[in-house]
Amino acid sequence: MRFLLCGLFALMPSLATAQTEQLLAPIPPGYTLVFSTQSEDGSATMQEWVPDGESTGNWSQMLTVQIFHGLTDVPPGVFHGRLRTLFQEQCASGEHLPITDGVELGTPFDLMLATCPDAPNANGRETFVSKAMAGQDALYLVQGAWRGELSEALMTEWTQYLATVTVCDSRRVEAPCPQ
Repeated sequence: MRFLLCGLFALMPSLATAQTEQLLAPIPPGYTLVFSTQSEDGSATMQEWVPDGESTGNWSQMLTVQIFHGLTDVPPGVFHGRLRTLFQEQCASGEHLPITDGVELGTPFDLMLATCPDAPNANGRETFVSKAMAGQDALYLVQGAWRGELSEALMTEWTQYLATVTVCDSRRVEAPCPQ
């Protein structure tokens, strides 16, 4: 999904702010960091994690974490709308649908699913579940992706994982960070 996600860097402003909130996204056991980058101006970071023994070019599942520092005026649903547009440009035969949205610990979020039956670089289907969260300092995007047939078990696994991903903020009583 890097071909799609890197395109999102162009959608963000060139702002860098001090972080006083934190993304709480535990890395699943057995996953290894295989890719990490930061935009030249420091306004965005991205990391990709895959199961041990796999690589950026050869993976069955992938966890992608992106932080868009200073992007605070775009609601998560609108951000996902932009992601859906980019997704359709890359995969005309693809499908996407919203799963849910709401507020967790005072942070708005949006959850969506997308699947591409003929994904470039995947030799077949690639599917991802994406959670966008609008913090006070940044927009956070966490995605679980897998290659191969649509799998209710994997969709459930990634959706349950994303339910554990939150944003804490020491400035807000409703979202304290762990000590």
